[in-house]
Amino acid sequence: MRRLEEQLLSHNARMADEVKCQLALAMSQQQQSQEAPLEPNVVADLSQRNSSCASTGLPADKGIPAIETTA
Repeated sequence: MRRLEEQLLSHNARMADEVKCQLALAMSQQQQSQEAPLEPNVVADLSQRNSSCASTGLPADKGIPAIETTA
């Protein structure tokens, strides 16, 4: 039982160290991104944008008969 408690405490300590390391890394990256010069904000002409969806409209009636099902 004592060994299990020691393993749990050791695991908790490693996890706390990992959290501290990840937090320091995230804060460092955030600070670097704040220090970086901002890129100019280019406003695109919305009339020039292409849609990712095609406009197809409704299909024309080609005279194809409906499929009949039997009950």
